Amino acid sequence: MPNLGYRVATQVVHRIPLRAGKLGRSLDGRRGAAQRWTAWAARARPTHPVVWVHAASVGEAHAAAPVIARIRGAYRNGTVILTASSPALAGWPDTFGTQACDFVPVDAPATVRQTLDALKPDLLVFSRGDLWPELVAQAHDRGIPIAVIGAVVRPTSRKLGWASRRFFTATGRRVDWLGAVSEADAARWQALGIPADAIIITGDPRHDAVIERTTRLHPIRSLAHWAEGHPVLVAGSVEQSDEPALLAALSRLCQLRNETRVLIVPHGTEQAELERLYCGLLEAGIQASVWTTDTTSPTTRCVIVGALGLLFDLYVLADIAYVGGGFRPRGLHGVIEPAAYGVPVVFGPHWSEFADARALIASGGAIALPARAPVPMLVDTCERWFAQGFARTEAGLAARRVLQEGAADRTAAALLALTAKAQEQLEHF
Repeated sequence: MPNLGYRVATQVVHRIPLRAGKLGRSLDGRRGAAQRWTAWAARARPTHPVVWVHAASVGEAHAAAPVIARIRGAYRNGTVILTASSPALAGWPDTFGTQACDFVPVDAPATVRQTLDALKPDLLVFSRGDLWPELVAQAHDRGIPIAVIGAVVRPTSRKLGWASRRFFTATGRRVDWLGAVSEADAARWQALGIPADAIIITGDPRHDAVIERTTRLHPIRSLAHWAEGHPVLVAGSVEQSDEPALLAALSRLCQLRNETRVLIVPHGTEQAELERLYCGLLEAGIQASVWTTDTTSPTTRCVIVGALGLLFDLYVLADIAYVGGGFRPRGLHGVIEPAAYGVPVVFGPHWSEFADARALIASGGAIALPARAPVPMLVDTCERWFAQGFARTEAGLAARRVLQEGAADRTAAALLALTAKAQEQLEHF
């Protein structure tokens, strides 16, 4: 079981009366999660096998989505549920193919016990590696197989520090199966206590997710009409740290190319973030409008998208993609979504820890901006790719070739075997 210090810290953190911000919304959502899952199980009466998938946030859920689809296909009468750590995923417009999605319960003995009693899962799956010690310990004690899919650990992860590694090892050795994205990830997971014979290198199921995902044109129809016949830059998952360089570059780019259309999709769609971005664009001399699925075709050259869950679909309109988060350490967001459409990618200077970003750079499908004077390079790159269609196409195809299929199949096969083994053991008893 987790040590006393962890349990005390968990209780203290979840009693902090935070309401504002992402952390406050996450804590608030998790406090009532055990009760909501208990009520859901009583109402829905989930049929076995029950597979509980946990994803920290939206990116982790996307990585799990193709695996979930394969499990649902194999267990047509079974149940797959999804838990989240972040409010973004808990409030996402869809449930990634699962029957229900809500916050993960507080990682404390009573709430975890209550949720496990209610859901009675046959398999517990963590996407990427957001393992919760109490949940893992209690599931292990109940004989529930525990798996980690699309598992990654960055070289500079805090988990690898001496003190963290000692703490994490007790959790890691309870994992029954782990599908690592790469050999380097496998080695780091083994250092974190995962048994060597439990680790298999599968590749990244997120690649399958973007390759297989179907574009939804209906909700973006008015934007497609607005963009038609124009060069389009889609700036996705833009954070506040991206804005100084991005807005300065857009100001210059719009002066150079009057026909350019710009779509900005902020990482968060809270009203305060939309207003800050809107004011920043005005200060940069760029007229902008905020678009949601309820509004008609925009009339400005720059549009801020205020609707959740449309970024992947919007990349279909792009000639060039800018992906946000790269102006802060360990912050770069998903770069393979635009690559799936054969769109060349630009991102900030903090990219070296991300395998997909490294692969895109090596292939020639992406450009990383320097930490110093990023604006001229961003303007020059966009200007060159807009002006030279052949060079833009070559870069986009190079980005597309980075994607590799098959990880979702390998992962799902292993999970189905784990579930079947668990059911055999239950029948034996």
